[in-house]
Amino acid sequence: NNNNKNNNNNNASDPVPRGGHNPPKPNTPLPPHKQILLTLQRGYRQRLAADPSFLAKSILEIIVAASTQFAAEVSRRGWDRMAVEGDFVFSGVLTAVFGKYFSMWRVAKTVQLDDDI
Repeated sequence: NNNNKNNNNNNASDPVPRGGHNPPKPNTPLPPHKQILLTLQRGYRQRLAADPSFLAKSILEIIVAASTQFAAEVSRRGWDRMAVEGDFVFSGVLTAVFGKYFSMWRVAKTVQLDDDI
């Protein structure tokens, strides 16, 4: 019967299970973007375990960095040039936020977690 061809059952010859993706094979290295995300997640957990107020400090640091850089951009360019040079303003604020947060991230206390061993 040819109706089995349209059936959603997986055949041994199917390279990818239907309705999903291939599960990762054991000992297969993760793609680089997933490795980075897992590293950041582990680092965040370590910092949060060492300092429960790390999230609040992070948010405050981002707000302060963005607002002070924006104030510097307004002082440098003036209100009348802000819209015209918006791309430079945006990149300046973004650079300040990433730079300040990275420096905060690097010096924050951490705790070795059990799953890090």
